[in-house]
Amino acid sequence: MAAEPGTGIITDEELTRASGQENSDPAVAGEFLARQAAGDRQARPAPMPPTAGDGDGIAWYGDTAYGTGELREAIGQAGHQAVIKPKSVQPAVPGGFTCDDFAVDEENGTVTCPAGVTRTIPPGRHVAFGAACRACPLR
Repeated sequence: MAAEPGTGIITDEELTRASGQENSDPAVAGEFLARQAAGDRQARPAPMPPTAGDGDGIAWYGDTAYGTGELREAIGQAGHQAVIKPKSVQPAVPGGFTCDDFAVDEENGTVTCPAGVTRTIPPGRHVAFGAACRACPLR
């Protein structure tokens, strides 16, 4: 749905089936974007507030369901701004850690794991904790 922020008047909407990749939130938003780019002003979403940019673009607001890289790229290429909450980082294994659980110290070139083990960041920027993980109580 697209609406004018000041009035709340709906300027465009799309009714889709409940399932299917072509009916996902980002796919439908991409269709709105394509119609807007083609000059269909009825498909125009809310204007971007002046503090968010130069005032000429459009702000696309959405929850994490709209946070695909493809949609964000299309919005950016159209000269607009995506105000979309990114999806949270998921651990590789259930109950595991994510990169956000590690403390990176760029100034000293180190990274510290949740158990407090610190390693130097090598030129390839891939840090391995190896043997330190074997006896770790957090493993």
